[in-house]
Amino acid sequence: MTTGLTGGGILQQPELLQELIPALRSVISGSFSVKLRSGYADPQQIFTLLPLFETAGVDFLVLHPRTVVQEYEGRADHTVTARVVQETGIPVIANGDVRTATEGLQLLEQTRAAGLMLGRGAIADPLLFTRLRQRTVAQPDRSERAAMLRFYLTGLLERYQRIFCGEQQILGKVKSVFACMDDPAFARQIKGLKKAVAIRKFQELLASLS
Repeated sequence: MTTGLTGGGILQQPELLQELIPALRSVISGSFSVKLRSGYADPQQIFTLLPLFETAGVDFLVLHPRTVVQEYEGRADHTVTARVVQETGIPVIANGDVRTATEGLQLLEQTRAAGLMLGRGAIADPLLFTRLRQRTVAQPDRSERAAMLRFYLTGLLERYQRIFCGEQQILGKVKSVFACMDDPAFARQIKGLKKAVAIRKFQELLASLS
């Protein structure tokens, strides 16, 4: 949870947004978007902010329909998303709990949102973007998912080796994505990868993932 007046925490004092949003709009020459939760503790708070966003000239909203205090508990309430779409002319990007192409396409149809933002679902399944764009709802089989995970984690490891120093720091950064991966078919292999304490061992385990 954000306790300071940054990120979602600023929703504790929404009056500050009355100055902040127009000021940002005035100095941003390109597209100006606002990503936010539906409220700090009240999921209906978003509706009190829509007039400000409209008057300030916000180009689009990215809405995650949980409150800040909820963090990631429960389910994102996309009935709120649908109502926001109905009540504003600002394009709305729906965010929250999209884990499959079926869920994403249904969400677009049910809410009439202008698009989707993917977070944890895309970390767990990087091919989710492709299936949504192609409107392919069939889930990949085990061999395809294994190949995807090997490609994804190998690329992540290589990139983090360029950015960070020390095997423990590098592996710690890579392993952080496992919190979003809940495919039971690979639970045993991922458990082994989590236990790896050397990059070489991690690479060996990754190569054998199938």
